[in-house]
Amino acid sequence: MKARINILICLLMFMFNLRAQNSIQDLKDSVRVKEFISSAAKLAEKPDSQLFFAKKAMELSIKINWSKGLAGAYYQRAFAYYGLTQLEKSLENYLLSANSWDQSIKNETDRVVINFSKSRRANVYGNIAMVYNDLANPTKSLEYNLKALKDYEELKQKSGVARITGNVGLTYLNEKDYKKAEECLLKAIQLDSELKNNEGLARHYSNIGNLYADIGKRKRAIDSYSFAQVIAAENGDSSIVATSLGNLGTVYSDIGDSCLNAGNEKKANEYYYMALEKSQQALNISLKFNDLMTCATWYVEIGGDYSKLKKFAESEKNLLRALQIAEENGYSDLLDECWGNLSALYSTMGQYEKAYNFHVKYIAFRDSVYNKENTKKIIQSQLQYDYERKQTLAKAEQDKKDVLNDAEKKKQSIITISVSVGLILMFIIIVIISRSLKQNKQKNKIITEQKHEVEKQKELVEDKQKEILDSINYAQRIQKAILAREEEIKHHLKNSFLFYRPKDIIAGDFYFFEVTDTYIFYAAADCTGHGVPGALMSVVCSNSLSRSVKEFGLVKPGEILDKTRELVVETLRKSGEEVKDGMDISLLCISRNNLSNIQWSGANNPLWYINNNNLVEIKADKQPIGLADNKKPFTSHSLNLSKDDVLFLFTDGYADQFGGPKAKKFKYKQFQELLLANSSKSMNEQLDILTHSFEKWKGSLEQVDDVCVVGIRI
Repeated sequence: MKARINILICLLMFMFNLRAQNSIQDLKDSVRVKEFISSAAKLAEKPDSQLFFAKKAMELSIKINWSKGLAGAYYQRAFAYYGLTQLEKSLENYLLSANSWDQSIKNETDRVVINFSKSRRANVYGNIAMVYNDLANPTKSLEYNLKALKDYEELKQKSGVARITGNVGLTYLNEKDYKKAEECLLKAIQLDSELKNNEGLARHYSNIGNLYADIGKRKRAIDSYSFAQVIAAENGDSSIVATSLGNLGTVYSDIGDSCLNAGNEKKANEYYYMALEKSQQALNISLKFNDLMTCATWYVEIGGDYSKLKKFAESEKNLLRALQIAEENGYSDLLDECWGNLSALYSTMGQYEKAYNFHVKYIAFRDSVYNKENTKKIIQSQLQYDYERKQTLAKAEQDKKDVLNDAEKKKQSIITISVSVGLILMFIIIVIISRSLKQNKQKNKIITEQKHEVEKQKELVEDKQKEILDSINYAQRIQKAILAREEEIKHHLKNSFLFYRPKDIIAGDFYFFEVTDTYIFYAAADCTGHGVPGALMSVVCSNSLSRSVKEFGLVKPGEILDKTRELVVETLRKSGEEVKDGMDISLLCISRNNLSNIQWSGANNPLWYINNNNLVEIKADKQPIGLADNKKPFTSHSLNLSKDDVLFLFTDGYADQFGGPKAKKFKYKQFQELLLANSSKSMNEQLDILTHSFEKWKGSLEQVDDVCVVGIRI
C-alpha cells in the first residue's frame, strides 16, 4: 500500500512538473512574439522586412493561441501592406487585428488589461476607417471611426477622442456635409486646445480652413489656414506649413477672381500677387524636402496666378515645369490639370495649335479616367463583398478553434488540478492562512497609524486654510474701506456707472474717488499683480493719491500723478530693497461748477470719450507710477466736452480676458466697438451690457485679471 502511494505521488509530481514546463515554454514563446512585433515596428520604412517579422509573430501566436500577440502581428502586416499601397490586404489584416483584440477582451477579467486591449482596438478601428476612406467608402469609414470614438470615450482618453472626432469631421467634409463637419472639427479644436496638442490643432485648423473655403467663407478660411500655419511652424511641421501657405494662396486667388468679376481689376491684381507670394513660399518649403508631387501642385497654382496677371511667359514657365515633373514621375492626376491649364494659356496667347494639342490630350485623359473610375468602383464593390465574406468565415473558424481550445484546456486543467490540489491543498491553505493573518495584522497596524497621521495633517491643513481665508477676508474689508461707496459716487455723478470685478477676493485694481469743495477726482487704477500682492500695492497707491489731493492740495491731474509717484517710491524704498512694483492709472479732475470742464492725466492707461458718435482716444504718458527709467512729469490735458458726451476710464482686465469660441483675448478694438455701439443707452443699461458681454465672452474659462471700467455721461 505504501509503495502504491509513493508511485502515485511521483506520477502526480511528474504531471505537475510537465504542466509547469509547458507554462514556462508558453511564456518564452510570448516573449519571442513581442520581439518579432518590435522588430517589425522598427522596420516600418521597409515593408518587405516588416512583413517577414510580422509573419513569424503571427505563426508563433497561433501556435500558443495568444490573441494579443496575433492582434499585434496582424497590425504590423496591415501597416506594411498599406506602405506597399496594397489597400485590400491592409484592410483584411486590420480587420483580423480588430477581431483578435475583441477575443482578448472577452478572455480577460482584469479591468486594466481590458482597458489596454480596448485602447489598442480603438487605434485599429481608426486605421480601418482610414483605409476605407482611401478606398472611397465613406459609409464604412464613418462606421469604424464611430466605433473608435466609442472606445476612446469609454476609456476617457481625451487625445483619442480629439483625433477621431477630427477624422469624422474630415469624412463629413469629403461627403460635403458641411454642418456636421464643422461641428466635429470645432469640437476637435476645443479638445486639442485643452490638451495643448499643437500637432492635432494644426491639422484640424487646416481641415476646417478647407471647409470654409468650400462654402465661400473666405475670411474664416484665411484665419483658419493662418492659425494652422503658425501652430505648425511652432511645432516644426513643415508639411502643414507648406499646405497652409498654398491654401492661403488659393483663397487669395479666388478673392481676386471675385474682384475681377465685379470689375475691380486693380483690387483683383493685389490679391493675385498675394496668392503668388503664398504659393511661392509653399513651393520653397516643398523644394527643400524634394517633395516633387507637392512641388508640381504649387507650380500649377503659380502658373495660374501669373496667367491671371497676364504674365504669360512666367505662367508658361511654371506650368511646363509642373508638366515635366508629372510626366517624369507618372503623376497622372496632375497631367490632366497641366494639359488643361496649358491649353487655356496658349489659347489666350493666340497660339492655337499648341492650345489644340494640349486640349486633345486633356479630353483623352478625362475619358480614360472616367472609364477607370467606373471599373474601380465595380472592383471595390466586389472586393468589399469578398472582404466581408472572408471576415465572417474567419470569425466562424476562429470561434470554432476557440471552443476546441477551451475544451482541451479545461480537460488538461481538470486532470492536473484535481490530483495535484488533493495532495498539497491543505499544506498550502495552512501556510497561506498563517502568513495572511500575520500580514493583515501588520497592515492593519500600518493603516491605522497612517490614518491617524492623515487625519492629523488634514486638520492642520484645514486650520491653516481657515486662517489664510480669514486673513484675506479681513484684508478685503480693509481694501473696501479705501474705496468710495457707489451711493456716494452716484450722489455727485448721477449719470455714471462702475463695473468693478476683482479676480480674487482682494484685488490689485481699484477705483479712486475724492471730492473737495471745487473738484471731483475719479480714477481707474491697476497695481502690479492681483490677489494679496496687488491689494497691498493698491492700499499704498490709494493712500498716496489721497495725500496728493488732501494733504498737498494739488488739483492738476499731472501734478497729482507726479506727487503720487514720489510718495509711492518713497514708501517702497523704506524696505531697504529696490521694489519695481507700481501702478497704471487714468485720472479725471472734474469741476463741480461745470461738469463739462475736465482735466485728465494718465500713466500707461488712456482716456476714451465719445462725441457725436465718434470715439476719441487721449493717449497716456508711457510710464508707470513707480520706479522707471527716464521718468518725466506727467501731462495734464484740458477738455471742454459737450452735453451727453461719455467718458470711459478703465484698466486692462476687460480687454485681456480670454474667451469666445476660440479662447482668445477680447482685445481693445472689440472693447471700443462695444462701448461705441451702446453709448446712446442709459448708464445703467451700458453697465448691464458690459456685465453680460463679459460673462458671455468668459464662458467657463477662468477670469485672468482684475477688471475696472468707469463710465460718465456729461
